[in-house]
Amino acid sequence: MQGPGCNKKGAPVRKDLPLHDMTGGNYWVADLIKYQDVRGQLRLGGDLTSVQSLALDAGVVRAKKQLSEAASLEVIGNTVRIVNQTGHKLITGYPEGRRMWLNIRWYDGDSILLREDGAWGPVAEVVNPADGQLVQVESLLDLDDPHTKVYEAHYAMTRDWAAALLSLGYPTDLALSYDRFTGLVDYTLGDLANQIPGTHHETFHFVLNNYVAKDNRIPPYGFSYDEARKRNALPVPEGQFGSPGPGGTYDYWDELVLNPPAGAIYAEIDLVYQGTSWEYVQFLWLANTGASAFLADEGVNMLEAWINTGMVQPYVMASTVWGDAPVPPTPAMYSDSITTWTGDQAGRPGDAEISTAGEGGRAPPLIVRRGDAKWADREARSAGDAADSCRGRVGTKVRSCGEPGLATMRRVQPAGWRERRPPFSYPSGVPLPSHGPLHMHGSSISRVRRARVPAPSGTAGCSAPTRSSSRSRRRRWPGCPG
Repeated sequence: MQGPGCNKKGAPVRKDLPLHDMTGGNYWVADLIKYQDVRGQLRLGGDLTSVQSLALDAGVVRAKKQLSEAASLEVIGNTVRIVNQTGHKLITGYPEGRRMWLNIRWYDGDSILLREDGAWGPVAEVVNPADGQLVQVESLLDLDDPHTKVYEAHYAMTRDWAAALLSLGYPTDLALSYDRFTGLVDYTLGDLANQIPGTHHETFHFVLNNYVAKDNRIPPYGFSYDEARKRNALPVPEGQFGSPGPGGTYDYWDELVLNPPAGAIYAEIDLVYQGTSWEYVQFLWLANTGASAFLADEGVNMLEAWINTGMVQPYVMASTVWGDAPVPPTPAMYSDSITTWTGDQAGRPGDAEISTAGEGGRAPPLIVRRGDAKWADREARSAGDAADSCRGRVGTKVRSCGEPGLATMRRVQPAGWRERRPPFSYPSGVPLPSHGPLHMHGSSISRVRRARVPAPSGTAGCSAPTRSSSRSRRRRWPGCPG
């Protein structure tokens, strides 16, 4: 960048000044600030200007760029290597609630999902403070899955420190942790004080913690054992990443031996990061007793902002594959008076079908497949539902799912297949032909716009006009008389 070479009067202007940008990887905090600003919930500051809002948005872009450049993935045989490309631990910063893990989706030769490691989805229901409605909160489905490697730091209290805190007047019923499914207290300070000496319990009580129970974050290049020990920054346990010992240097990568399920021929592997987890937000919400009048509402305000800004969906930092995906077969071709379609006629349980009708008669039905892991949440709705609040899964971009009265169905395509089709829309009130999520592939209907078809009444209305950019046609919905 360009500017004065130093802060002294008369300093020459230079064009080669370095820029130290403190962007980091927090891609959620901007949404949090803007959400609370609009609702008057910011404890300090507020009344953001449009310029400040744009600056926050630009910070999100930089944060995601940082995350995309922070690591690389490489598959060597049945081993995946994660390389730290930063100058600090991967992940770094304030560690509570931050985590990074491998999401691995294993497929057989028919591209059927066999197993998903590091799967993400709903784990509990809570009341949304914004509107009083129940909402499903999302997290890692299985924190103890032996096939899932999670990189994180866990802090804790020791038994002896718990006993000391009780002697200082801290209550025995002080909650140390909560069940992530039910929200019930599952451990207290008194429980910890009654453990045997030398034990500990993990908790999010940052200021009260006195012990590092786990730190498997990947060290940076040149991470010295001796220097890390001086700064209390050693991995825990310290025998990870090459176990260099005194005088040595840690590896700046980690290797994980893959464990494919029987029948798997390829896998999609994503390294994903989440900056603020459900478990951390739940603790901040439930552990706030309201003792401080100034901060009494901050637990529930944090929960509200977290829910209503998307729950900090995991961000894909890097991706790779294991094995070789099968080459997709050449699909059959069908035509009506407007459009050429491609479809897979090899239907299987869970498939649905759509028929199209042109002036030349009714075209053969397209078999539409249920979605796999990437689009399993994009469910087609029926009987008046409006699919306008669908959510994507790990590694997908969240997209709008339709307009009121329309149920928009999207597709998942095997690796190597190009997406060309815009979303299909069923009209409100038309029964769906099968089970829901749809898989369609390869066609050339870019000229055909989204249908706005009135709900049929009995058999009347089963065939309704649909507009394209050139002329109208009629589409017969599955389940209607031929």
